Amino acid sequence: MINKELDVFELQRKMQQQEQTIAQLVSIIATTNQRLKALEQKQNGLEQNLSSCSSPSRFA
Repeated sequence: MINKELDVFELQRKMQQQEQTIAQLVSIIATTNQRLKALEQKQNGLEQNLSSCSSPSRFA
């Protein structure tokens, strides 16, 4: 009986630990996605600036 109780306790502990790990991973993924989105927006802005600078000017 004691071994079964210890096994159940150990399984619960491992499950909680895995839940915490999954929550951390989800948080890391969310942060990474936010950073990627910000970088994409920055890159798009830079590309637009470059394309507007390289187009011939009507006033030249």
